[in-house]
Amino acid sequence: MEINKGSKQCKPSLMITKDVSEICNPLFNKFNLNAFAYSRVFPDGSRSELWSDTAALEHTFINKKYITDLYSPDFYSSQEKYLFLETKVETFDSDLKEKYINQLADQRNHFNHDHSFMIIKKLSSLCEYYIFYAPIENNTIKNTYLNNIDSLETFIARFKFLSSRLIIEADNNKIIPPWRKSHNINKAAVIYEPTHDCFKSALSQKEIKVIELTANGKTAKEVARLLGVSFRTVESHLHNMKLKLNCINTKELIQKYISKKIS
Repeated sequence: MEINKGSKQCKPSLMITKDVSEICNPLFNKFNLNAFAYSRVFPDGSRSELWSDTAALEHTFINKKYITDLYSPDFYSSQEKYLFLETKVETFDSDLKEKYINQLADQRNHFNHDHSFMIIKKLSSLCEYYIFYAPIENNTIKNTYLNNIDSLETFIARFKFLSSRLIIEADNNKIIPPWRKSHNINKAAVIYEPTHDCFKSALSQKEIKVIELTANGKTAKEVARLLGVSFRTVESHLHNMKLKLNCINTKELIQKYISKKIS
């Protein structure tokens, strides 16, 4: 499927899929995957999308628009973090279920993207979805997903670090513009305020050690010395945590750490 680059609907998200794919290729080769989608859904209904497959992204959000009028964070509880989409959609009401079944069927039939596995991260100001796909013939991939959660989480942290410029570009040119009313936005902001457990599950033990020492007044160099790692490693952990928790700077990260008492 070829993208019409002259179209008014040709969003920057469609033009950066090659960069996304290059970040994903090592993971694809390791586990025999063939697609990855990173979605950022905001309380006003707007969405930023970073996908590895240009044609699949355009088909889903520009051509078919199966879920562009849905506020998907409402469909997942705060306890849901890892799930198989094909199984989850069976629990939806009939109209919603039909939309998602059609979308998944198109991914499978048009692009050979099947066996979708989603990791959900609900943050204070947005909800993130990380969706992994494998070829139809990869019948053992479900066990691979479940046996390699740590590897997928490591990939997510690495992806957010390497794609920070792409994320900013996608956020500045959202593929779905705001559409929710203000009273719904305020309600959503309260519902999805992270709890202690949400923060704790979002961070690795190494990251928690780094933010704990940083919040106690240690510099990055001091943290590196105390943990026996390099200064660059500490800086990388801080950067990843800011991306994961949607913090602008280290000061905001420390404030969130103190307010939630991650330990």
